[in-house]
Amino acid sequence: MARGRQSCQIVATLVLLSLQACFAAKKKEDATLGLIELDEANFLGTVTELAPEYDWVLIEFYSHWCPACKAFQPDYKKIATHVFNVMGEEEKAWKGKLDGKPATLAVGRVDCPENSRLCDDFGITSYPTMFLDSPVHFSTKTKDNIREVKPRRRNFNGVISALEKLLDRDLKGSVLPEPKDDQGEVSVDGEHVHQESDIIIPKTEDDRKVTVYPKHADRVDIIGATVLSFEYLGSSALLKGPDARRALSRWLHLLASSHPVKECAMGADAALVSLNKVWDKSSQEIQDLDMFRRLKICGGLTREPWNQCAGSTSESRGYTCGLWMLFHSLSVRMPEKNGSRSGQEWLDVIRGFVQHFFQCGDCAKHFLEYAGKSDARDVDTKRDGVLWLWRTHNLVNDRLSREQDSVGKGDPLFPHQQWPSKEHCRNCIVDTDYFEDNVYKFLFKYYNGTTVTMVDSTLSAVYKKKGASTEAGTSWSFAFIIVALVTAIVYIMLGRSSQYSVLRKKGRK
Repeated sequence: MARGRQSCQIVATLVLLSLQACFAAKKKEDATLGLIELDEANFLGTVTELAPEYDWVLIEFYSHWCPACKAFQPDYKKIATHVFNVMGEEEKAWKGKLDGKPATLAVGRVDCPENSRLCDDFGITSYPTMFLDSPVHFSTKTKDNIREVKPRRRNFNGVISALEKLLDRDLKGSVLPEPKDDQGEVSVDGEHVHQESDIIIPKTEDDRKVTVYPKHADRVDIIGATVLSFEYLGSSALLKGPDARRALSRWLHLLASSHPVKECAMGADAALVSLNKVWDKSSQEIQDLDMFRRLKICGGLTREPWNQCAGSTSESRGYTCGLWMLFHSLSVRMPEKNGSRSGQEWLDVIRGFVQHFFQCGDCAKHFLEYAGKSDARDVDTKRDGVLWLWRTHNLVNDRLSREQDSVGKGDPLFPHQQWPSKEHCRNCIVDTDYFEDNVYKFLFKYYNGTTVTMVDSTLSAVYKKKGASTEAGTSWSFAFIIVALVTAIVYIMLGRSSQYSVLRKKGRK
């Protein structure tokens, strides 16, 4: 009996190893022991091949750009290797009552942006999402009655504990000591990107790094974020319900009216015209997804490699950095109408986009928490919206600096810092306080490319954020200029009058 069970385990192990070897050769990269890389081409064949030897498959649906996913991947790889090793040793096999045999488990993952149709089949709307079921059930490519793994903590021990509860059995040797720097699930915002990341660090000939501070946000990165955001929201799982349709329509309106790149603004306008063709207002879901996916949001422009948003590794920064850059650019270019709450209308559009189409689950959750606070509800004017987004971005940077950088999980060349720094904008900071009037002007120039004049913040402490009102200071300065101009005009007029009187007297003589 034991020998038969051992033979079954050997066969299962050989099946998994052969599948991994095949995928590793195809991807030309080192594979993680026990982890199967799944995609649209191999999914059905793989789960079918696993079915005779494996009772369960754990599959993670994730995104390579999602900060929460990036933070979780080291643990997920450990889970795959641990399950593989445990399963390969008879004395540590999964114990249970599945037909009186030890249950076997395979572990895989799917990168959804690269396999959007496959993830649509399973209704994936948030990353990362983990499903656990039989290979046969997975082969149907349906979410119906599938088990979702929702650990209390998204780390090694949390997932193993959740698996044990779902399968009602023990995985011996599963518990590892908690790392000192791991306080549980890392809460990450799509904000692994940070504004100070707009610093470019090129290499010189002698391989030394030189810091260069650009004058404006990068056009290539804004285009890249726009193109990717449109590609990522093109999912049947996301384009459902009247709220999602309204959020999409408003997002396209904002892009058409405020995008800094003409081709993208025109592309968004064209997409608005096509929206009624692909998604009737009376329908609960999009009718022609293929046509929608063929739309070119930036016309003939395509995505190029990241510039300012490039990280020191291929896994850092990128899309979320570009998305922040796009949000800021839209904020400084939003139309401001008399008698309307332009800032709040803009924020409502951003909130709708994040809620319905930004699939990093932790990222969306944290952003919406910020957008639901009282200071967000107080946003009224365009200036309010621009500064709210800047403050929120810096709050995110501060939190991520503590949660990631302090424990070595962030990008070492791009630590999360408050932005802009003195080097970016010398008039934006007085002592340790931001002078928000100049910050607004700096943001307007940086994300819009328009030249503005800043007040010299070193002249007086009354311009501090916590000091006297900057609007009052500006008003007094304006009043002084008016008085000076009037005085000069009166003086000139009096002078001319006096000269005219003298000439008249001379004429009489």
